[in-house]
Amino acid sequence: MENTLCTCIVAIVCLGYVTAESGAFTNYVNMEKLYTLEDELITLTDVIIRQERVLHDDEDTHGIYNISSTVENVKAIHREIVSSRNLSSYLVNPVNIYHMTKRLVKDWTKVIATLEDSKSCVKVMRSKVENIADNIPSGSNLKHVITGVLRLQAIYNISVSDVMSGSFSEFPALSNLSLDDAFEFARVAYETEQYYLSVVWLKEVISLYDQQSSAKFKLSNAMNLLSSAYLKLQRPTDALATLDELLKTDPNNMVAARNSKYIIQKIDSGMADADVNQQELKSKKDKLLQKYCKPDTRARKPKPNQFCTYTSTRQMGYFDRPSIETEVLSRKPLIVLYKNITTRSQQKAVAYLGYEQMKAIMYKNLYTHPGGIDGLHVEDNTNWQWIPNLQTTLYDIDITERNPIQSRLMVRNIGLHGMENKPLGESERTRLGTFVVFLTEPKYGGGDVVFPFANIKVKPEKGSVLFYERKVHKQATICPVIADTEWVGLYGLYDQLYSDICYKDVLHRPTMNSK
Repeated sequence: MENTLCTCIVAIVCLGYVTAESGAFTNYVNMEKLYTLEDELITLTDVIIRQERVLHDDEDTHGIYNISSTVENVKAIHREIVSSRNLSSYLVNPVNIYHMTKRLVKDWTKVIATLEDSKSCVKVMRSKVENIADNIPSGSNLKHVITGVLRLQAIYNISVSDVMSGSFSEFPALSNLSLDDAFEFARVAYETEQYYLSVVWLKEVISLYDQQSSAKFKLSNAMNLLSSAYLKLQRPTDALATLDELLKTDPNNMVAARNSKYIIQKIDSGMADADVNQQELKSKKDKLLQKYCKPDTRARKPKPNQFCTYTSTRQMGYFDRPSIETEVLSRKPLIVLYKNITTRSQQKAVAYLGYEQMKAIMYKNLYTHPGGIDGLHVEDNTNWQWIPNLQTTLYDIDITERNPIQSRLMVRNIGLHGMENKPLGESERTRLGTFVVFLTEPKYGGGDVVFPFANIKVKPEKGSVLFYERKVHKQATICPVIADTEWVGLYGLYDQLYSDICYKDVLHRPTMNSK
């Protein structure tokens, strides 16, 4: 048994302060907040319309009756969600997230503007609706949702038809994406330079387009955009063929004619067709995520000689506590998976405490900006003291030769955007590494912790705790979660501060043999 493998870290690189990139807008707690906000809007606007009808009967004195259709449509959606008792499944489906954000950004913005411009007699209710106006998501939030769904699609190779129907799990979306929605997805994919995804979305849009369709965009717009996307992919032949097809039905389309001449010039100058069969994400890391985040149906077999039995070296108490089954995934940098560390009751309690505290912050005021929060340090005020007990359990796992400093446990809610670490800052130079405590397991896939450059992937499994050295802190990434939500605990392990100076980005600290 290689016990030293589990108990020694050789060097520490001074990289910087830790903060996670924001994926908070689409996490579960924030989606629940937005749903509640929309529910409040339904109640207020419904009361306003009813009171106006009592006061003015059918005479639309203040010009607000036109909002009735929006209110009734959304009321029907919420009624269906409540009747099925399936709110949690609704809030984690990416297409439902898109629809709810779109309603708030577009439909409810118009409703609020109508009420603000009116001189409705129900002044108190109207004032309450106006108070919500600053909390409505923006167009950038909607685009953030779309890019998240597109990234999910690219990483997990999900078809356009499955995305449109919201078929990510056994609970499909409440309603499909419309043709206009699909065109918007294609446009955003083009704007964000995801040209392959733009092509597959536009081909689906064009195949479903009907001249009698109620779509708000013209077929020529979709075909011109498809041609441009093909050209961006270095596929001039397909780009030209698309324009030729358009010019057959619309010979007076000046944009298509001009673009066609331009493409012919490109072909004549030697532009050849490239072979592109999947969306390539921009950064090297994202390209690796595309490889490592994909679900693997095969059970991962531990490598030979990668198991060791933990025994305490710090207290020299061989019989003080039971052995821990440990799988060493990497020696340099040190990445270790500990099995069956936490109990089922601990997992549920800590995840629940994290949820309750996030919700308390989000709902502290009746109307708060729906930007969400990434995570927070969780306190435990229950009689059971789940958090301190879990911290003690992690603290007692001997990773270092010296007594480390205890830190606070942070609970994170992982959703559509996953989680990426930013570099550690100067204030974190004594951090040895990080424990990831798996509190839940996503049912439909995703949520794996991956180290793309180290060729390591760890599936979330309740009861397991992953430790990774600070050298791979920036690399550590939690994959986007598919139609579900994942709760994890993050616990930083800090060394005693032996020196105030970092020499050549390496913090030198005494070893057991130093005098």
